[in-house]
Amino acid sequence: AKKLAILESVVKKQEKWRNELRASLRPLLANMELYHLKPSDVEQRAKQADCKSLHVHPAQLYASVNAFLLAFLLNAIFHRRKRHGILVGILFILYPITRIVLEAIRADNPLDTGGLTVSQAVSVAGIVFGILWLLWIYRQPLRSPRAVAFIPPEEPEAAKA
Repeated sequence: AKKLAILESVVKKQEKWRNELRASLRPLLANMELYHLKPSDVEQRAKQADCKSLHVHPAQLYASVNAFLLAFLLNAIFHRRKRHGILVGILFILYPITRIVLEAIRADNPLDTGGLTVSQAVSVAGIVFGILWLLWIYRQPLRSPRAVAFIPPEEPEAAKA
């Protein structure tokens, strides 16, 4: 009885898959009927060079690698920085530069903003902002006159023993 139930569930799954396959093939079969094509005609047409898609770059993979490299670089700079806020300025300069390059690799966005894509135009503004930010940061005193040095509290006598 248990084997029969398992067999019935497998048969139901196969029937479901067949129905899904039939549903997914309906548009193709309708076009074949409309244009009086045989399966061999469709197969021949698919092998022709003008039916193949263009080669594309894996832009999402590039963006992931870019994010990892930026994070690694900014982490390396973090402990060597002389002023607070420098990392934000560097990020506002480096990320837009890499974004402009990535947008140039992708060929799916129109060049509708002064010969640039919208993302490239925003990136140019980000670079300008990053430069202005760093100029402002470097004009600030190295340490704020209002800063108070941190003095750790003394340990209680009980903790020393």
